[in-house]
Amino acid sequence: MNVAIIQARMASKRMPGKAMLPIGDKPLIDYVIRRAMKIKGIDAVVLATSVDPTNDPLEEYARTLGIEVFRGDEDDVVSRFHSVASKHQADTIVRVTGDNPLYDFSAMSLLLERHNATGSDYSCMSDFPVGAVGDIFSQRGLFDTYANADGKKLADHVDLYILENVRKFKTLCLVLDRYMGHFRLTVDDADDLDRIRRLQPLLLKHALSLGSATVKQVLRCVGKEIWEANIQPTQASVSPENKYTAELVKAIPNREMVWYNDLA
Repeated sequence: MNVAIIQARMASKRMPGKAMLPIGDKPLIDYVIRRAMKIKGIDAVVLATSVDPTNDPLEEYARTLGIEVFRGDEDDVVSRFHSVASKHQADTIVRVTGDNPLYDFSAMSLLLERHNATGSDYSCMSDFPVGAVGDIFSQRGLFDTYANADGKKLADHVDLYILENVRKFKTLCLVLDRYMGHFRLTVDDADDLDRIRRLQPLLLKHALSLGSATVKQVLRCVGKEIWEANIQPTQASVSPENKYTAELVKAIPNREMVWYNDLA
């Protein structure tokens, strides 16, 4: 069983409550959920948030879209994933973070296909726009992570144990044939949110929407206007944790090329 788990909570350090902040006529989490539901091969989508009462509106909204909600430890993200995967007896777990309204379901469908075909324990993507893709775990990979996540550092970062012990697992990294990591499509702060909000009317001019356009469509159809309007996504200050993770991803030995022109 392939389960997509969306990690989200209202107590964001940089932008408290950002999951429910509006982009157009919908909250940010709406786009994340709808995109996760578009991944080919997914059997269930679950929002994994915490028991803190501030997350009540998040749960209520997610349920209006017909997805399951699990509530667990506020700080132990790994335990939330383990609980959901155990309940569903998931063979494969797709991790989706709740601050990516332009999550590329097309690319993630490809990653899921390759992950299962190769029998990998952990799969990810490199050189894609920031916030466009997630990563995937086998049951073994996630459960080993849970067994070894004994502390705040590992409990808060679902991928860190495997990336720091990459030789113990079968791993896969799909690498885009052109570097697009300078495009920033995530929402970490107010500037990111403003950028995504200004993308929406540009997409509508091309009969596209934030909820359904692939990242390739976004960059192809509104790229010129993004530059002319001077709202191009650029790499903002990256946290030391994210820089560290990026370096670990470079060490994944099994790498396959993904051709940009072959993406939807």
